[in-house]
Amino acid sequence: MLLEGVMTAIVSPMKDNQLDIESFKKLLSQQFENGVKSFVINGTTGESPSLEWDEVELLVKTTKEHLPEANIIVGAVVDEAMEGEI
Repeated sequence: MLLEGVMTAIVSPMKDNQLDIESFKKLLSQQFENGVKSFVINGTTGESPSLEWDEVELLVKTTKEHLPEANIIVGAVVDEAMEGEI
């Protein structure tokens, strides 16, 4: 995979304390239509300590299904306190 051009650390929209997948898809589409071909999920937008791994997996799966031609990088930031480990 060759990464080039703009890469967005995309936010994870929430609604009623749940991931808002429809808004996430809209963000992906808007970015992709304007030239962004690579996305960083669970990256540097601040949500990484707040998301559970199943939510991160859902965001990755949604991106792959919605924009199969997009490049995806997944942030692996973990808050040990949330995981119960130090």
